[in-house]
Amino acid sequence: MGDLPPGIRLIEEEVASHLGVSRGPVREALGILRDEGLVTIAARRGAVVVGLTPADIDDLYDLRIVLECHAIRRATANVCDADIEYLRGLDAGMVALAPTETVASPDVAFHRHLMLLARQERLRSAWERIAGIIGGLLSVTDGQRPDLVLHSHLIDALVSGDGDTAAAILHVHIRNAHRIMREVLSSRTGLETR
Repeated sequence: MGDLPPGIRLIEEEVASHLGVSRGPVREALGILRDEGLVTIAARRGAVVVGLTPADIDDLYDLRIVLECHAIRRATANVCDADIEYLRGLDAGMVALAPTETVASPDVAFHRHLMLLARQERLRSAWERIAGIIGGLLSVTDGQRPDLVLHSHLIDALVSGDGDTAAAILHVHIRNAHRIMREVLSSRTGLETR
């Protein structure tokens, strides 16, 4: 994340050639990036990288708290043994990978499963619109994630059926990730977020 600075023009043919794919998948990917607010697409100009400002990143973490804390409260009523086993497997995988490899993908899968457990399609759909950005942000902070231990506490709260405790733990977890992101941004750019 952050490899292409804002203002860079993305030309479908060039991107497709670079990636060794046809233009169709590139066009689809650019549409997703447009929906996520990461590029703008204008007639005759093509796609232009917008990027994320520190304020955008703050907003994304705030949105995660609203969506995910609501979801986990609902999830406690729907969780079954297979869900707990799946989440524990993701958690164990993240802990094993964390010192040396990226954990963004299993981390997003963990949070996606919490969203699915809420059994509210519109809520899940709203979260999915930012899932790619979340994954990108998480990959930036890989290797600096002492908050991974909170996943096991989230699972324990789900098992107990205590939605309020689960939401409180998740709130702390997301705020910790946000703080780490601010520190990374500050160290890379010298910019402070709010």
